[in-house]
Amino acid sequence: MWKHLPLLLSVASSALASPSLVRRQENATTIPSVVERGINTECKKCPFSLCPNVEAYGGGDNVTLECWASGTNVNGDVTWLRTTTGCYITQWDLIEYQGDYTQALPHCGDIAEVYKKTHGKTKYYTECNIYPAIRGDHIKMYKYGIDLVLTCYTDDAEPWYKTTSNCYVSSTLLELVQGKDEIEPCGPVPFMEKKMREPDPEPEVQAKAPSFPKSDPAPTSHLARRFLYDTAVGEDEAHCYQENNNSSAIVKTYVWDEKVTPQCGTYLEGADRRTENIMLFTIDFCYVMDKLLDPNLVDSVVRSQYFPHCEDFVDEK
Repeated sequence: MWKHLPLLLSVASSALASPSLVRRQENATTIPSVVERGINTECKKCPFSLCPNVEAYGGGDNVTLECWASGTNVNGDVTWLRTTTGCYITQWDLIEYQGDYTQALPHCGDIAEVYKKTHGKTKYYTECNIYPAIRGDHIKMYKYGIDLVLTCYTDDAEPWYKTTSNCYVSSTLLELVQGKDEIEPCGPVPFMEKKMREPDPEPEVQAKAPSFPKSDPAPTSHLARRFLYDTAVGEDEAHCYQENNNSSAIVKTYVWDEKVTPQCGTYLEGADRRTENIMLFTIDFCYVMDKLLDPNLVDSVVRSQYFPHCEDFVDEK
């Protein structure tokens, strides 16, 4: 045993004298964390918002962090953490760490922002939502005929596409996307709200007032994954005007029981904001009086709450 003592001392002294080995030992660790309550978040292929998702987490979910990287700025914070599952989550969405991840964890290295792209174009007025559902908070309200850059798609029969504005548009409102095969699936997408990305979320408030005034309550209609819906003419005829007034040029005249598909709603120009003055902008790109249709917009409580106002569609990129 004694004859091995010089060798053992030599090995020990070499380890103590090697700063790089000490650093590796200090950084050879992981840190457990938890997603902040009230937050849903995405764990991505790279530390940038437009990269596809690998995992979706809800408030209170446990994650284990192994290194840090710089990525998309989220409320002034560019630090993202890689989990032991190999995906990146923004520091903003985790409970506050009593320390500095950039000191406690090793650097993941310089991670490139890499995602695939293809072309899309809005066919109608198009909402771009924070998550792929009709009731999602709106990030953009695109006009029709707008060119978009699409980065991924959801796994639905009628998919939603993510745009470079970091929001989702329904394929039912786009021209046929020819380059779907050029991009990849978005991965799991959690329920999201804009307030989850606000520095100081406001306290919960009562539900907002309906977009359009309701008539007497009627059975709630199922609202599909698009805000377009079909109705029909309930009178002998219904003129469809170039503008939202009945003195502008008539673009089309619908006849009794003819199908009409509105894109959005507004009010007769110069009239009070009352149910009988609602005009609907149709996929024929003209305005028709809602009161001449059956069912009316306000016959559905859900549509009264969620159907968009035409004036909101202002975005061109």
